[in-house]
Amino acid sequence: MAMELVGEGVKLVGEDEAVSGDGKRHKAGRGNPASDAFVKAFTKIYPKLAEKAPVYAQLRNCIDLAVAAAFIQHQDYYSLAKWKAETFNSEKAYPVETLNPPQQVESAVNSLWKGNTLMTPIGGGVQMRPTEAVDPTNLLDDKDAKVHEARVTADLSKLAPDQWWWD
Repeated sequence: MAMELVGEGVKLVGEDEAVSGDGKRHKAGRGNPASDAFVKAFTKIYPKLAEKAPVYAQLRNCIDLAVAAAFIQHQDYYSLAKWKAETFNSEKAYPVETLNPPQQVESAVNSLWKGNTLMTPIGGGVQMRPTEAVDPTNLLDDKDAKVHEARVTADLSKLAPDQWWWD
């Protein structure tokens, strides 16, 4: 009946690809140590980036929110609470602007010659997989009962009649 998000929630992944003469991308045959080092370093400093550039913190918060929503859905808490979300499901009560998601965005590209080979590292793209985070293989046990203790000690009687959260 409770969960705690552990870790930073954002991980940069690299995908080694090569571009053939006709411009098509395909998986490269071997990994790139420089790319691997960058991916690890970027992931490690992500919290510091989020402190300096709010867009990174906002992305992490969106990911955390999506993971929390996936957990609530996976546990079927809506049904257990007999909550029908009338307000949130009503465009009249709570209008939601919907836009078509972009199908393509510009990538950041750099180029350099390494011997006789033109290297063009490309960066960009974001994928969120919140349901992967709540897969049983990724869940941790509450061994010290810290999450359970926080849940049972939450005093919901202090909430105002129309208040639906607590901090």
